[in-house]
Amino acid sequence: MSKIFNNISVSQLIYDEYNKISNCTNAIANLDKEYIDSLVDRLIEQRQVNNLSENRCDNLNLLSASIMAKHYDIADKLIEAGADINTENWTHISPLHAACMNNNYNLTCRLIEYKADINAPLYPFRATCLMVASANGNEDIIRILLENKADINLKGKGGITAVSMAKDDDIRKLLLEYDINNKKN
Repeated sequence: MSKIFNNISVSQLIYDEYNKISNCTNAIANLDKEYIDSLVDRLIEQRQVNNLSENRCDNLNLLSASIMAKHYDIADKLIEAGADINTENWTHISPLHAACMNNNYNLTCRLIEYKADINAPLYPFRATCLMVASANGNEDIIRILLENKADINLKGKGGITAVSMAKDDDIRKLLLEYDINNKKN
């Protein structure tokens, strides 16, 4: 665990904030932007970007939390520094799921470029990123996921699929056309 700021760890600082407002993503979102940026800089300096799971805020994934809190510049910095892009946070949200949930196309592309697991399930529902993008109705994210081998046929809890979760008929049609065209090839 990294020690900074008079022997108080980054993990402890985030956990203290977590105690005040009850979840880590909100803790990240509510911390002063410059403060969180300085914490990330220290983590990068100490090569500790993946070492936050030793604290009482079980498996806090700073990358996922930063994305969920819409601190995309911090997320970019963490990706560049080698943060594990396939580690889930304490609510089982991977960085790619977080980017898809926030409809962030650029960050979705960047995580795919860095080999994020496109078909990883989001527990407890086992929803994939394609299912999330489908439910959000984000055609651009759906297309980039499909172009990078997202499996349209994966099923989540209760048999949910990207098609069954489609926000509207246009999204459903996009998915079904892709599936038909993909089967022809």
